[in-house]
Amino acid sequence: MSLPSVTTIRLRLILLVTLGMLAYSGVVVIRAFLDRNRKLGELQNQTVQLAKLNADAVRLTLDSAQKMLLSLVSNETVNKMEGPAVSAVFADTLKQSSAYLNISLAQLDGTVIASGLPLDRTPRLADRSYVLRLQKKRDFAIGEYVAGENGGKPSVCLGISLAPARPGVLPPGIVFASLDLDMLRNCLAKANLPGSGVALITDSKGIYLARHPDVDQWVGTKALSWEMMETKGDARTGFIESTGADQIPRTYYYMPVPDSDGSLYVAVGISSAPILSEIHTWLVHQFCWIGLAGAIALTIVWRVGGFYVALRKRASRDSETTRLVPKAMAPSNPETSAVPEVVAAPEVVVAPEVVVAPEVVVAPEVVV
Repeated sequence: MSLPSVTTIRLRLILLVTLGMLAYSGVVVIRAFLDRNRKLGELQNQTVQLAKLNADAVRLTLDSAQKMLLSLVSNETVNKMEGPAVSAVFADTLKQSSAYLNISLAQLDGTVIASGLPLDRTPRLADRSYVLRLQKKRDFAIGEYVAGENGGKPSVCLGISLAPARPGVLPPGIVFASLDLDMLRNCLAKANLPGSGVALITDSKGIYLARHPDVDQWVGTKALSWEMMETKGDARTGFIESTGADQIPRTYYYMPVPDSDGSLYVAVGISSAPILSEIHTWLVHQFCWIGLAGAIALTIVWRVGGFYVALRKRASRDSETTRLVPKAMAPSNPETSAVPEVVAAPEVVVAPEVVVAPEVVVAPEVVV
């Protein structure tokens, strides 16, 4: 029987080792894929929880502001809409709270008639969205970002309309307060953000009202991530992948602040780069170990293949030599060997000796 060559044995063993390496590599890739999805899922859950915590903190700030405005519109002096007297009430309120840069009273057309702080000029608010809303019904409304009109500091306006004289009549005026953006920033400062994560608050146009960290650097600019959110239309809630103003790609979760009627949004952005980097590093280490183990295994296989064939050839030669040895020279087993049969020589038949009769000598005739 012919024996396989050294090359054939080696190729078989190499194929076996290669298949083992490929199988383990597949297991490693599947595990990395599952770990990646699991960690990204945990990251998204963490992002949602942080966004909800920040939104609740902002809602509490707005609730406090609404209660303050409700107390003012219930004030008899304010309802009389007498400019100097109302301004005095507002000035006293500002002394009691540092959360507001100014409090003002405007007529229904947006003309300001009273202010807690002296104004260099009389602003007209008729074109502002929250004023347009309050002109139609009595409600609490939140405005947009206002840049430096109150003591040089940016703010966001919160407004509430006065009670109408009778049902079905438009409210006579609007009380609005300029909320210091530091109050919103304080809501975000409590956020326990991981790594390069950011938390932000925007108005309905996507303008930064607060951002943590790096607050002052971005306030008043439009969030780049908001541009991606605008592509969702009216459903401005959910996850988006976007590069922030600091050029760091993150996963953002946007949600409206409760009871803000879509006027304020909270977002938390967390970078997935550390997770992807960790998975990538783990994969590189695993494949390095696979490569090292494969190289060692292939080296052993290469040598073992030759050694195995050499042993098979030697065993084959020994077997052939044993087969050619005569039976008489082969070692006998007393238990199984039979006594060789003695073959008797054939009997030789000897012919009987022929006895020749003695010659008869005739005596000479006697002459008488």
